[in-house]
Amino acid sequence: MASRACLLPERGILRISGPDAHSFLQGLLTQNMDIVGEDRAIYTLLQTPQGKFLFDLFLIKDGDGYLADCEAARAKEILKRLFFYKLRAKVELADQSGNDAVAVLLDEGHEGTPGAAEDGL
Repeated sequence: MASRACLLPERGILRISGPDAHSFLQGLLTQNMDIVGEDRAIYTLLQTPQGKFLFDLFLIKDGDGYLADCEAARAKEILKRLFFYKLRAKVELADQSGNDAVAVLLDEGHEGTPGAAEDGL
């Protein structure tokens, strides 16, 4: 049985890459970046230094960087905040929302791993 997919146009995608991407995100987000993989996504938060909630996102490893699935309407605001914290970190930040899309697979018979990623839909 083939999987059905629904595109989620209200979701955006940011790309965080470069040699310092792991340590940059480790210092900003609430989750441990060591558990993120190309086949395992995490749910995490970006907060103020005082711990106030700013943004939530899903994060997955993608080659030499990470893809962040976030609310499309707030993608530019999240990107602006990441640029604010970038300072001298060797990271590249980009909005990939125009190139990539977020979808959900609808397959009742599928016994996948929670947080697992599928590519090339």
